[in-house]
Formats: sequence, structure tokens, C-alpha cells
Amino acid sequence: MEALSLQNIIFTVAGYHLSLIELIGTVTGLICVWLAAKQNILTWPIGIINLIAFTIIFYQVQLYSDMLLQSIFLWFSIIGWIQWKHGKLNNLKVTAYTRDEMVTMSILTMLLIACLSYLMMNIHLIMPELFPQPAAFPKADATTTVLSTVAIILMGKKKLEAWALWIIVDVMCIIVYAMKGIMFMSIEYAIFLIIAIFGFIKWSKEYNNEDRISNR
Repeated sequence: MEALSLQNIIFTVAGYHLSLIELIGTVTGLICVWLAAKQNILTWPIGIINLIAFTIIFYQVQLYSDMLLQSIFLWFSIIGWIQWKHGKLNNLKVTAYTRDEMVTMSILTMLLIACLSYLMMNIHLIMPELFPQPAAFPKADATTTVLSTVAIILMGKKKLEAWALWIIVDVMCIIVYAMKGIMFMSIEYAIFLIIAIFGFIKWSKEYNNEDRISNR
């Protein structure tokens, strides 16, 4: 496992010591997004490699909620891979939640964040054998994990709010990863932030067009 340690530096970039596992995680993440944009089915196996690399990294930097998130991503990746392989892509239109639906979703999301935050703040006491070190940034990490999970679900429903959540997640991840010293991943999420902003703009235009058509 030493080869997959963040201490296994393969080269230095602008004074930053880059490990093999961070390089694998960053590169596969970017390739995965690029392939997804091209609707190439290879996005799924590459994405799974990315998830495994991120799981290893997050355990080492005590971002346990993010580590948990990768298992959720893995489940959705397997489902997505199967659906793409068998051509079960749907033609959902972009929609948005009503104000009442947003309030309900916000309350449930905050409750989930509170529960996961509490668990992560005490996980080293609950399971000291598996997690000997306390979680780093347990509240922020729990927040990005829950918001990412909600965003995944909303993406599947083609809800406009999904991109808004991804923007929040990306901003928080940029900060947290930089503070943990995994700078290449921080830069990667800066790229994801740009993608999320463009995604929100594109989906907003599609939603507004559909809204105008439906109101005619």
C-alpha cells in the first residue's frame, strides 16, 4: 500500500510534491467528466477507477464523509454503466422544484447533514479500529457529502437545482482540499466549478425555453 500513499511522491510541480495516487485520482476524474460530456460509455469504468483512488486519498486525510460518498458514487456509476450499455437513456426535460418542494427538500437535507456531522465528529470513538484519527472538517465534509448525494439524485431527475448544489459543493471542496494540502484535487474542483456554472447556465436556458413553450 506504500505505492498508494500520499507520501509516495513521483515528481514536483511548482514546488508541490505530487503523489501517484493524487495524480491517478485527478487525471481519471477529469477524463471521466470529459467522456461524460461526449456521452462515451468509457466514462463509467474510468469513473470507477477515480472513485477507488479518491477513497484511498480521503481515508489518508481523514475526510471520512467524502470517503463514504465514493461508495454512493460507485453504486450510481454501476447503474449508469448498465443503463448506458443497454441504451436505456431517457429524454427527460429540465424542470425545477416549486417553493414548497424546495422547503421540504431543504429541511430534509439539513437534517441529514446534522446526523452525518454528528456521526463524523464521533466516528473515531465509535469505530476506533477502523478510524483511529478524528475526522477532519467533519461538518464541512458531511455537508458536501449530503449535498453531493442530493445533487446526484436531482441530476437523474434533470432538476435545475442539481447544478446549484454542485456549485456549492465545488466551492467548499476547493477550500477544504486546499486546507488539507491536496492541491491538485483542489484545482480539479475549480475546473468542476467552471463546468457546473456552464451546466447551470445551459440547463437554465433549456428550462426557460420549455417554460415559455408550455405557457403558450
